[in-house]
Amino acid sequence: MKILTSHRDGFTLIELLIVLAILGILLAIAVPRVGGLIERAQITADQASLRTLNTATDIYAIDKDNADDDIFAGFDTDKERMEELVDKGLLRTIAKPQRKGAAFLWHIDSQEWLYSIFVVVDDPLSHYVFADMLKSDFIFNSWGGGGGSSWSINEQGLFVTGSINNDLLFIGHDRSEYTLTTHFRLNENPDAIGGVGVFFETVLNGDNANRDTGYILQFDRGYSEIVIRKRVEGNESSSQGGEILARIGNRSTSTIKNENIPIRNDIEWWEAEKELSITVRESGTPGIKLLTISLDGEVLLSDFEINSDIQAANNHTGFRTWNSSPATIYDLTIE
Repeated sequence: MKILTSHRDGFTLIELLIVLAILGILLAIAVPRVGGLIERAQITADQASLRTLNTATDIYAIDKDNADDDIFAGFDTDKERMEELVDKGLLRTIAKPQRKGAAFLWHIDSQEWLYSIFVVVDDPLSHYVFADMLKSDFIFNSWGGGGGSSWSINEQGLFVTGSINNDLLFIGHDRSEYTLTTHFRLNENPDAIGGVGVFFETVLNGDNANRDTGYILQFDRGYSEIVIRKRVEGNESSSQGGEILARIGNRSTSTIKNENIPIRNDIEWWEAEKELSITVRESGTPGIKLLTISLDGEVLLSDFEINSDIQAANNHTGFRTWNSSPATIYDLTIE
């Protein structure tokens, strides 16, 4: 008796589509993770190159015995400065970052090389975890005894003592429309009446010790309010062009009432970790932008008009504290 059997030599169209769909899902999960690992590895390698570059420059300065303000006086470009280090046998070759859009930049005021990972215009999202970074990744002002002396990096992130009111830290971000989101807390210090400030729509005057002109949001325990200020050349006094644009809180001085912001005696509220978001977008009117502020998910201010015609390539954000108010800033996302 002949036994009939059936068998297939291949897959049906439906089975192939299912397999392709599964592969697509796996790729969608894997590719971003691999891309993130590659980017992190590139940044880590670049930071190692930066340390080598600065070590070579320190040796160069000692050998040259240069007492001038600029170790590389007479060299006009960063390429020429690196070529000088190569010619002196202190570098094997010109240092080139692996991260797309990054650069090693010579900073005359601080007399060191900085690593700019902030110039990647085509990157829609920048997430800075400060505990993983170096002080050389940031731009500091160099007036009034600052220069980064009150800032340090620990396992939590950026720590600032607040002992120098004008020791300001900046990050460039090359965007005209953006949202800044940061997590921070005021450290335990019941007697302090200072706070944390976040800069936005800010340009730095590189010819004047990186003095800032733009805006700052102040998480201000002294006022018991969230304050929006204008700043001009490092000053926020109304007599020098700076002014208070809005005071958000539950006090008689508050221009925008918010019952959820307590007076500074509520230490538990003022010293708890906070999430702050600042959104800036175009209004459609030249020179006017719209500002939205959120704190811990609550919108405090929406579509508030500010005057700004800053070029995206010159745009910066950053942080400060004041009145001996120590603080820890964990991270920053720019999107």
